[in-house]
Amino acid sequence: MQNHLSPAFSANGWRHLSNGRLQHISGIEFEKNFNEPVHCVKESLPVFFQNLKQEGVDVVMAEKLFFKLSQQAQEHFIGLH
Repeated sequence: MQNHLSPAFSANGWRHLSNGRLQHISGIEFEKNFNEPVHCVKESLPVFFQNLKQEGVDVVMAEKLFFKLSQQAQEHFIGLH
């Protein structure tokens, strides 16, 4: 039986998935396709919100975290990380 382990998260909380997506430890994923802008993977949002809810994060902080992670993902995909 072959073991399909996901790559470990780096110290900054991100990991690269084999499908080219960038995933944060919070559960949110981002991807970039060719000339399109970086975007959040819609299917990852329920996981992200559930994880934040379990941690007691309020709506304002969740929005701030979403924007911060979006910016970090954008910087990663354009090569600033």
